[in-house]
Amino acid sequence: MDEKELMHDLTLMLLYLDSWKEKGPSGPVARSWNRYDSNVLKALQNEGLIGPAQKAKPISLTPDGEDMASMLVKVYGTVVGEFQNMLDDQLKNAGPITNEPAFRFRVTLQLDGQTCWREIVVPQNFTFADLHEVIQAAFLWWDYHMYDFQLTSRREKLMIIDPDAGGIDGMFAPGTDGRKPIDATKTHLFDVFPRTRTATYTYDYGDWWVHKIRLVETIANFEG
Repeated sequence: MDEKELMHDLTLMLLYLDSWKEKGPSGPVARSWNRYDSNVLKALQNEGLIGPAQKAKPISLTPDGEDMASMLVKVYGTVVGEFQNMLDDQLKNAGPITNEPAFRFRVTLQLDGQTCWREIVVPQNFTFADLHEVIQAAFLWWDYHMYDFQLTSRREKLMIIDPDAGGIDGMFAPGTDGRKPIDATKTHLFDVFPRTRTATYTYDYGDWWVHKIRLVETIANFEG
């Protein structure tokens, strides 16, 4: 499945999950607000899954659209549930790391006007590549795309990247914008924190998900 197909399915599911029922000429009609990509909405309309999309007016789902969306929610829900169970099993088998110096971070992402955040505790000797893996797990990303961390340390602007990463969106890879490129696999968190308090983590140069990272606590010995 490519990104275009994924956007198609996700948009239809969000319309369905965010819908309400109104009276129509032939019975109840599911309606949802128009807040999604116009090209995707046009494709859904052409497939007969939604009615015409007009700005500032709710979109109606057709009966076929409701059926398709309901089926997709079940399928995607099963896939995500299996992924979450696999992740939980891996974390249980890994066991906790205790009595180690650690950092507690709050990672915040703005999603369609809503704030989504996680607080994570990671060992201070983790590399930025390790932190990337933790954030991927915490937000249920699938690690398909390129990433970078941007921050300032000792008055120097840094861009921390995985030099071996290619990913399917390599064509979107930005320049360093004057920042010094640093190897994420060789740079430890204690090289930067707690002297630096904030950073950004960008994932997927196509959709450009920018996560704000803030150091909440420096822990001498973490029990957990």
